Amino acid sequence: MTISEIAQKCRVSNMDYYGELPMRNLNMVILLVLLIALASYAQERPRADFQVLNSNDFTHITSCKSPYNPQGGGFQESMLAESVREFFGVGVDVHMLQPAHSWVPWWQSKIYPMAEHLRWWESYFGVKPDKMSVHNYILAGGDPLKVFVEQCRKTNQQAFISFRMNDIHHLAKVVEKGNSKCPHAICRFYAEHPEYRLGEDKDHWISWFKWLQNWTIPEVRDYKFRLIEEICLNYDIDGFELDFMRAPGLFIQSQTTSEQRQKIITDFVRQVREALDKGARPGQYRWLSVRMPNHSDKFDAIGFDLPELHKAGVDMFVLSGSYYIQQQNGLREVVKMVPQAAVYNEIDYVTRNYIVWKNGVRTDYYRYATKEQLWTTAYLTYKQGGAGVYAFNFVYYRFLGVEPPFEIFKELSDPEILANLPQHYVYTDGWQPGAQILLPKTLGTRSPFKIDLFMAQPRGGWKSPGKLRIQTQSGDFEQTKVKVLINDMELVPTEDISEYYPNPYEIQGPLAHTADNTFAYIVPTEILLEGDNKVVFKMLRGKDVKIGYIDLAIK
Repeated sequence: MTISEIAQKCRVSNMDYYGELPMRNLNMVILLVLLIALASYAQERPRADFQVLNSNDFTHITSCKSPYNPQGGGFQESMLAESVREFFGVGVDVHMLQPAHSWVPWWQSKIYPMAEHLRWWESYFGVKPDKMSVHNYILAGGDPLKVFVEQCRKTNQQAFISFRMNDIHHLAKVVEKGNSKCPHAICRFYAEHPEYRLGEDKDHWISWFKWLQNWTIPEVRDYKFRLIEEICLNYDIDGFELDFMRAPGLFIQSQTTSEQRQKIITDFVRQVREALDKGARPGQYRWLSVRMPNHSDKFDAIGFDLPELHKAGVDMFVLSGSYYIQQQNGLREVVKMVPQAAVYNEIDYVTRNYIVWKNGVRTDYYRYATKEQLWTTAYLTYKQGGAGVYAFNFVYYRFLGVEPPFEIFKELSDPEILANLPQHYVYTDGWQPGAQILLPKTLGTRSPFKIDLFMAQPRGGWKSPGKLRIQTQSGDFEQTKVKVLINDMELVPTEDISEYYPNPYEIQGPLAHTADNTFAYIVPTEILLEGDNKVVFKMLRGKDVKIGYIDLAIK
């Protein structure tokens, strides 16, 4: 029965209005009032309509050379302001600032003041910490969060704080006496409670899991919550993000049940929601977001029950490939789980990273994301019911010595524009931890494999044949022959392994396509489907190889 139908039944005669209200009508009126109240409550919680979010990790300000820090030197307040202003007018709705690693407050904290932290550091490690430019700024009274919010107000960006739940960066240095590095990554609470660490767990997918803190311990959760609460109550922010991808290791699986993990995380989220609401201005609604694994096979390990998290106050769910773009993920599944929430797909500045160790020295090689790959990722997001995209580490194009393509954000926010743009699909390995593991996969005469490639037609359909390439991560292509089928149709090989679209970024080292590591195939438009396309790889002859990268570019 609708509210209008109930109202119709609640109508009474003129005598009823002036005399005693009949009991049967009184009951209906009470029900009507309750339903109106419930409808009013539901309307009070809006749905986020942001389309482009940007995550500012703060530390890039000193680690990357930029127009406002051309030498890549120490921190100055103006640099933080410029890191916000450079996103003004480019199409970004929400700007999220990460106060470093969320162990040591990078704001004016009364819970753990900077002066107290630095005194403890020198006492504990026996040396003064180095790289102190941000810490000295805070010690002198500077407040990064205040500056950040002010700049967001001036540039018409929503001001969010993104807070890392269990960041692993540099924690292993806690046992190194005389350590002077990374004073932003190790706090007194962490160092003085080794018993709170998770330790070894053979069932977990994170190799360095042992350094993370155990969220079954109330004191661990309380330390994080008190810092979060301090921000929520003292800064005029528009929203808050709980970043569970830094790092998605919170529990020892064998010592907890799914129900226990889910209760701990849901209760924690509810606490944050209450603090966020408590600190809001009159009439203000503050948004709560979570950054999370992009596939459901990782949810149980970190205690995620999405419908319950939404009930507890989460408005926005950001699906992360953990450093890489992953176009093929659990987006559709998550949209169905929480249809009232806004679901975002993370875009990153790279599609792949390859690490080479030689004589104890690590060298990282990167495949930088092109405009076509970013356009395609956003288009797939909208076509699957996503609300928009979330740019993570976007400014790190500067590592390559080039400026980030800021102009692309206006295109990423408009599905109508994206429907007319070229497409470049990528299927690549996921950066651990937390990402969906798509590649590498072994291909051999006895080990074929298949993938689902979700594709969405541009306006007017695909008009020109595309090119599919597969690239090995290890193995020997000599005398190898591979057959590829899409939707049961065999593709014709081509010797042209070049980029389908001009690539403005250098493809580095072992990631470069060569005749020794790449096969290419022509993709007729008529065999492609709107939605999932079945792609099968079969080795007809040759030695086993590991496939580390697959792409399909088309117009």
